[in-house]
Amino acid sequence: MSTITAFIVETSLLLALLLALFACTRRMVIYGGRTIDMAVAAGGVGVCIMMGVILFTSHQRIADKPIVETHVALPDYSANMTPAMKENTGLKYARQKFISDGSLPQYPAAKGDMQQFVPTKADLDARADLLAGIQSRISNMSLMQGRAIIWGLAWLPVVMIAFLLARRERKQLSDHHGFRVFVRPKTFAEVEGFVGMLLAACEDAKLHNTLELILSQPDAGRKAMIRELVTELRAKMAPQELIEAFVCLLDDEVAEKAYVVIHKCERPMALA
Repeated sequence: MSTITAFIVETSLLLALLLALFACTRRMVIYGGRTIDMAVAAGGVGVCIMMGVILFTSHQRIADKPIVETHVALPDYSANMTPAMKENTGLKYARQKFISDGSLPQYPAAKGDMQQFVPTKADLDARADLLAGIQSRISNMSLMQGRAIIWGLAWLPVVMIAFLLARRERKQLSDHHGFRVFVRPKTFAEVEGFVGMLLAACEDAKLHNTLELILSQPDAGRKAMIRELVTELRAKMAPQELIEAFVCLLDDEVAEKAYVVIHKCERPMALA
């Protein structure tokens, strides 16, 4: 897998986890905790923290190793070595020393005097390759450390933002429309008014058309229509069960399922 592909996959996974965390946190704050939402939220946070720990551990393991071995042992110029051998050994030492730390040491020449090392193009290229490798390793370590921090902490601001926005939305539902914030039922059947409204829509053409018009709107349009309708129902002193039934349709998942039910009613109504 190439570096770019791995980056895309990792980023996509992180964004998917953060979006799931945002959605689950929002639903839990507005509608109350559901087992599936709590499980997804806990799992998402767990995966983020686990990935952060894995990346940080890998970074530390690489950081503990020396970046490059800069020590080059000084050769032992034995008395038994000929001048040519001393020059050969000294030149080899000077070349290794230059490549490792960039210094230009002196070495004994065959004529007996000390000579300054002059690097060749090959020596300069070897030194450049070593420096490039060091820089690449440092960059990779910094990148890994950054990924560890992002994975380990990115979920926290997402959860906080979702919590604050959901609290604001819940307060608006309560203040603007006068109905108490309801806890989302474990099943739709637990809202008697909602079930009754769906059953009545299969027999009442006017109610059926109203629901079909509302549910066919985009999410923002549907919610605006429902809030306006709820305000009118409260002004007309409509039953609380009917009001809460329409409130249920503010939820995207509930509205989607209700839309399916309404369409199933069309065939029996046409036959009637």
